[in-house]
Amino acid sequence: MYRPVPTSTRGGVPTDSGDPVVTLDQVPCWSNAEFRYSYENEDPSNSYFPDPLASASGSEGNASGMVSKFPLDHEINSKIYLWRGDPWNLEVDAVVNSTNENLDEAHSSPGLHAAAGPGLAEECATLGGCRTGMAKVTNAYDLPARRVIHTVGPKYAVKYHTAAENALSHCYRSCLELLIENGLKSIAMGCIYTEAKNYPREPAAHVAIRTVRRFIEKQKDKIEAVVFCTTTSSDTEIYKRLLPLYFPRDKHEEEVALLKLPADVGDENGETTIDERKIRIKPLPNAKKSSPRVPQASVDLSVSNVGLTSYRGGVDSEGRPVMVVVGAHFLLRCLDLERFILHVVKEFEPLIQKPYSIVYFHSAATLQIQPDLGLMKRIQQILGRKHQRNLHAIYVLHPTFGLKSAIAALQLFVDNVVWKKVVYVDRLLQLFRYVPREQLTIPDFVFQHDLEVNGGKGLIVDPRTKYVYQRP
Repeated sequence: MYRPVPTSTRGGVPTDSGDPVVTLDQVPCWSNAEFRYSYENEDPSNSYFPDPLASASGSEGNASGMVSKFPLDHEINSKIYLWRGDPWNLEVDAVVNSTNENLDEAHSSPGLHAAAGPGLAEECATLGGCRTGMAKVTNAYDLPARRVIHTVGPKYAVKYHTAAENALSHCYRSCLELLIENGLKSIAMGCIYTEAKNYPREPAAHVAIRTVRRFIEKQKDKIEAVVFCTTTSSDTEIYKRLLPLYFPRDKHEEEVALLKLPADVGDENGETTIDERKIRIKPLPNAKKSSPRVPQASVDLSVSNVGLTSYRGGVDSEGRPVMVVVGAHFLLRCLDLERFILHVVKEFEPLIQKPYSIVYFHSAATLQIQPDLGLMKRIQQILGRKHQRNLHAIYVLHPTFGLKSAIAALQLFVDNVVWKKVVYVDRLLQLFRYVPREQLTIPDFVFQHDLEVNGGKGLIVDPRTKYVYQRP
C-alpha cells in the first residue's frame, strides 16, 4: 500500500523542481487499502502518551454493548487517502502549508516555496500574517495544485495541552472550511504540527484525524478527497495505526476501535472536551446580610466545559457577581474578539446591570499576540457607559510584562477611569482575598502554572479538590 508511487508525470512533464506530479488515482484510497494493522502484539511503550490510547473502560475487555463514536462509513472512507511524500507534488485542488504567524518562507513546510516559485512568497507578504489556528489561501503558482492554504500550528507545552489541542484542531478545520469557501473539493495535508513547536507526533495525529472525520461527516457532498501526507517513516506508522480507529473499514476494525480510542475523542468538531464540573456557591460568612447581592441560599452553578472562554463565577468578597475569562482558551480558540465581547455582553446582561467584578486568568495567554489598542478601545465602546460604571474591578491573575504595558497604554491613551480598575494578582492565594476559592471554578493548568511560577513554597494543594492552602 505504501510503496513508492510510479514516476509517471502529468502529460510527461515533471514539476519545475524535477519531482513527478502525482495524481489521485496513483494514491491508494483508504477504503481500498489492503493493509490491516494488528493491535494484538502492540507495545504500549511505543506511544508517546500511553493513556490517550486507552479507552475509559481500559484496553482489555469486551466491546459488546458499546456504540462506536466513529462508525463504519464506506462513503467517508472513499474520500480518505494516506500517502508518503510531499503534498505539493500532488495534483489536487489545494495543499496545506504549515507556517508561522508571518507566513515567511523560512518557517514554511520545507521545499514548498522552492517548488512553487518566488510568486508564492510575494503573495504571502501581502496577507498581513495569520493568527495561530487560522488559515489563509493563496495561488499555487508552479505547483500542480490550484491553491495553497497556509495555517499556523500552536506551540506545545504539557501544561497547555488542552488549549494546544483545540488550536491544532482549529488549524485543520480552518483549512477545510477555506477549501469549501473557494469551491475546491480535494486537499493534501501534511503534518501541521512541527518539531520546532514541540508538538508530540502521536497526540497531534489523533487531533488531525478525528477533526477531519468530524468535518467530513457534516460536509460529505462538498469534499471529494483528503490526502494525509507523511514524510517520515515514524509519521507513516502512526497514521497507519490510528486511521482504522477513526475510519474503520469493516466491523472488526470498528470493534477494535471501541477498545483503542482515547477516552476523550472531542466534541462534534473534534475539539477536546472536559467533563462537566460543578461548584457550590454558599453565602459568605463576612458578607453583609442587608446586601441584596449576596445569595441567601445555596445555588448550583454548572460549567459544562472548563475550556470555555468565559463563564459565570460566584460572588466576590463583597457579594458582587463575578465573570470569569480564561485568556489562554480564548486566544488559542481563535475567536473573533469583537464578536466574543458582544456575545459576553448579551449573555451576562442581567449580571452586569449591577456592580460586578471580572476575574481574568492570564496564566497561559503569553503564547499569543496581545490585542492591539484599537481593538481594546472597540471593546470599551461595546461595553457602554453603564456597564463600565458598574464594573468594580478586573482581577488579572499571572499578568505578564507585555500585558501590563498594554494596559498602561490603555490607561494613558484610551480611558484612565476604566482601566484603572485593573488589579494585578501574582498568586492564587492573593486572588482568593478578593474572590473566595469556593466561588470560582479554576482550570487545572492555572494551578499548575501558579505552582511553577511561584514555586509552591508554603502551599498545600488538595489533589482532589484543587484547593490551595497556606502550609501551617
